[in-house]
Amino acid sequence: MYFSVKYSEFLLKVKLPEPIEFYGSKLEEINFKAADTFLLTGIMLPVRKDKSIVAQMAYGLEYKKIVARLSAEYNHLQLGIDIFPEGLFVLHPYVAYRWQF
Repeated sequence: MYFSVKYSEFLLKVKLPEPIEFYGSKLEEINFKAADTFLLTGIMLPVRKDKSIVAQMAYGLEYKKIVARLSAEYNHLQLGIDIFPEGLFVLHPYVAYRWQF
């Protein structure tokens, strides 16, 4: 079992090759940024020497979001699904590669 604090930031910048006319306005680029600090707790179950099953829950302090994550973690690879209970459940499958020093 563990407890952690995690800062997560998402930045999207798209420069369109040519402006798009949209209801009388021109769209030339898209800039979007979302950042949040999460308090999280979880449990890790070692299955083999190089594989663990992980379940964790997190709470975002900025956007007041609850997130659950179920994953299988290998030495450098993570496969899992994020669950956002926002009225209807929103599911985000993910694949992640992790460097370890």
